[in-house]
Amino acid sequence: MNSLRLSLEGITKKFPGVLALKNVDFDLREGEIHGLVGKNGAGKSTLISVLSGRLRPDSGKMVLMGHAIEGDIDPKKARELGIVVVSQDPEFVGEFSIAENLFLGKLPRMVNWRDLNREASKIVARIGIDVDPKQRMDDLSVGQQQLTCAGRSFFIGDSKVIVLDEVTASLTAKEQECLFELIRAHKRMGRSVIFISHLLDEIFKICDRVTVLRDGEKIGTYDVSSLDLSHLIDLVVGHQLAISQAHKTYHVSGRAQKEVLFSVKGLSNPFLKNIEFAIHKNEILGLVGLRGSGRTNLLKTLAGHIPLSSGSIRLNGNPIKISSPEDALHHGICMLYEDREVESLIPVLSVKENLTLSCLKRLLRKVMHLINHEKELTLVGGLIDKLKIITPSYETEVQYLSGGNKQKVVVGRLLASEPHIYLLDDPFRGIDVSSKYEILTLLITELSKGTGILLASSEIELLLSVCDKLLVLFKGRLIREFRREEFSVDTTELFKAMDGGYED
Repeated sequence: MNSLRLSLEGITKKFPGVLALKNVDFDLREGEIHGLVGKNGAGKSTLISVLSGRLRPDSGKMVLMGHAIEGDIDPKKARELGIVVVSQDPEFVGEFSIAENLFLGKLPRMVNWRDLNREASKIVARIGIDVDPKQRMDDLSVGQQQLTCAGRSFFIGDSKVIVLDEVTASLTAKEQECLFELIRAHKRMGRSVIFISHLLDEIFKICDRVTVLRDGEKIGTYDVSSLDLSHLIDLVVGHQLAISQAHKTYHVSGRAQKEVLFSVKGLSNPFLKNIEFAIHKNEILGLVGLRGSGRTNLLKTLAGHIPLSSGSIRLNGNPIKISSPEDALHHGICMLYEDREVESLIPVLSVKENLTLSCLKRLLRKVMHLINHEKELTLVGGLIDKLKIITPSYETEVQYLSGGNKQKVVVGRLLASEPHIYLLDDPFRGIDVSSKYEILTLLITELSKGTGILLASSEIELLLSVCDKLLVLFKGRLIREFRREEFSVDTTELFKAMDGGYED
């Protein structure tokens, strides 16, 4: 592992009003898995965009396999050089088969389908997913799609450098282990991987070294064996943020009140079966389950996106009917969606416009019903300050913000709606540890107003630290409830329930 596969030297990139990268160095050795971490906006995506030819640096140079790369490169040339990026959102053609997607861009004019499917079967088996290569990509789960795209980068073509950019965000625990075994196998073959993740515990599971970026600058490169999680968090955040201490501040014993705020009974539709639970005032109710368990369908049903077949919903003891998102919003029920880019934001609108989308009626003047701009700016300014949203201006299009700041805009819009019930679907997916705890602290502060939170997340440790109760879903059914006094460091019982171990 002494020979360098890749070297980036003095990379600088400026955008209007922002120095995204400042004289950043990075190197990757043969047979190495090298982590790249930092808060949203630290410069990770910009550095990878420079490496893959999507952005041109203002200064700096790149050396691959001992040869300096002369002139500008574009994504096509980067791929020809053997630099492959697998992003968080899998890139594929949904109506094509798995086999066609595996060999996308490398298919001959005349395809021998039997040979193609035979070769694809071998690759699928090595990836570790049990699917027929003749299946359409659209028919796979998100995790299977991600593994297929990752497998393509490892097995098709002569990849010199593979970048895995937040690819574990959509994987189950079993799928994650399939990916990690794939990475380890290719490491043994001398392949090199850049691994990017906001889940810092993954760095310790898979990486040899890790480089930390902060505010566009390189903080340092470290042997993973020389770090622990607390130290790495401090390097990423730039100030001490001990997780154990932070967790203790979030859960206050006896926070939840006895008064029931929101309840559902016998809730059923094609995706859910006889769901019953209650949320008390000031309570955080956790929702866990494997992908496909019904977590998102339950939240979307309560938010009015999926109709009920049967069942009842009560708010403050009064029956309510929710048949549309407008109904839910009218009753003070707001949802934060898992896919913020598609479902929660309008990228071409400004930060200001995205923040106020759900509360425009409150901003109208009594005369002529025009927006009261003074009131609007006061609201927006307060939300930006409260959430510490980093943006050049109120009028900046939200698409230009980092992932963590985009998520803060989504949370800000929820706060502006002044809801009774927050429905949160994996709200910390793809954001850095600092943004995560800033958002969480703010939401918990909202509980003092007598609200309730239904929080679905794949981060079990986080749920155990902040929730008053946990509900476990399996195949659309509520099969187990864990009260806080039943929470334990040993999560065996919880994972057994998530895997259907308590299904009748």
